Amino acid sequence: MTGPVSEVAHGRRVFRNTLVTGAVGVFSLLANFFVIGVAGRHLGMGPYGVLTLALAFSVSAGYLSISDLGLQAGVTRFIADADGRGERERIGEVVSSALAVLSATAVVAVAILLTLAVVGAHLFVNVHGSALQNDLRLLFTLFAAEALFGLPALAFVGVLQGLQRYGWIKVVDLSRQIIYTILALVVLLTGHGVVAFGAVMIAGTAFAAIGYAVVARLLCPEMRISPRLINRKALRPLAGFSAWVFISRVNGVIWAQMDTVILSIVVGINVLAGYNFAARLQSAASYPQSLSAAAVVPASANLLALESRVRLQALLVRGTRYSLALSLPVTIAAMILARPLLISWVGGQYARYSGPAQLFLTYQLISCTATIANTMLVGMGRVRAVTVYVTIAMGINLTLSIILAHPLGVSGVIIGTLVGYGITAPLYIRLALKELSMSAGQFLRQAIVPILPWAALFALIVALTSYAVTPTGLITIALCCVPASLIYVVCVTRFAMTAEERRALLGFLRPARPPA
Repeated sequence: MTGPVSEVAHGRRVFRNTLVTGAVGVFSLLANFFVIGVAGRHLGMGPYGVLTLALAFSVSAGYLSISDLGLQAGVTRFIADADGRGERERIGEVVSSALAVLSATAVVAVAILLTLAVVGAHLFVNVHGSALQNDLRLLFTLFAAEALFGLPALAFVGVLQGLQRYGWIKVVDLSRQIIYTILALVVLLTGHGVVAFGAVMIAGTAFAAIGYAVVARLLCPEMRISPRLINRKALRPLAGFSAWVFISRVNGVIWAQMDTVILSIVVGINVLAGYNFAARLQSAASYPQSLSAAAVVPASANLLALESRVRLQALLVRGTRYSLALSLPVTIAAMILARPLLISWVGGQYARYSGPAQLFLTYQLISCTATIANTMLVGMGRVRAVTVYVTIAMGINLTLSIILAHPLGVSGVIIGTLVGYGITAPLYIRLALKELSMSAGQFLRQAIVPILPWAALFALIVALTSYAVTPTGLITIALCCVPASLIYVVCVTRFAMTAEERRALLGFLRPARPPA
């Protein structure tokens, strides 16, 4: 039986996982923001466009990320389930089976990328000039090397996520980020080109892969890796869950990368740099949302194993409310300040992409309401339904993007994204509420309505401040957000959180006392 002490301990773990993830993530976000700004100014539109195109097919950020076959999510869920049931002897079987499959898919991914290195210049006819074609060929070769160690490492990431050891994951991530940032700046500022910049990315991935494997072995001594542990008993449930995750991932990867490929074919690679910077603004604004959702899959699986429906309801309500509370101010500020932000970040030549950036950020306003529901459904094993919804959204997005790319350019493909997700987001929420026996009114009152007035107040203050100050640099842009942020934090903490939640927040921050 689970009592109040275990509930507090579980909540403290989820909160601290989120806090650790957030602290390291904010540093990585700022470091990457700075590096990408330097890259945009030093590489130029053509080389940066080629890098964007090559990344669209990589294992780490492109189409070939589906090569994990959904196994990382499967490992995470089944490790969390085994840990929740006290059956850690299952961990070795799950990891060994996943590692074998991931190693095989890595070989396939390498073959595909090496093929693209040979024929890529003929496939993408809008890549003009022998220098850019050679850069594209070398980047595909580098990303082939990345697949060899990047894919198998996902099994160890799944172990750490399933055990909710996010602090150690972030130790590796932080170390990788520091190394990558230093090397990238040296390469860019000394005049080396886009291929050298790509090589730095691969070096960072290799370091992280080794780090995940070492940390997982140290923190989980029960984990044994052996070909003898690969068996049908371990593969059957893992494959059953991961197959639907894989289909969902295929849709998600097509969703994420279709715009790049469509634009490169229909419009040309010269718009890819501007599109990428607009997309990165949206990605940066989505970080608080991913921060809220980071620990939800293993927590949902763990609570489902404990058959704690009440705590699952609380996780949905509070997770969604906190996701909104964190996401809305960042997204709103980026929308209001998109033009000066792009100019200060990557240069005045990209100011014309402020409109597409604002469209991208509108997508973020929609997605932050449904992300927790979507993530919890995966953790509770409802991957099949999620996959169907993702497929519907992807089909709508793909169709509209192809139709609108030629007449509207970058804005056309973003409109496809907005419509696709806007139609399916309510479906995720509806299914999650049905699973947890909650009404829509209860969800709206407890999760969404408490945040909206303070988000509106934040938007008004940022707009007035930016009108009075007229920001022209990154520091001035940040300072424009300070008054609104202070007022927003006070109002949300006082009026959008219950007294119990404020006490819990302080309790999570305090060290846990050992049981008497």
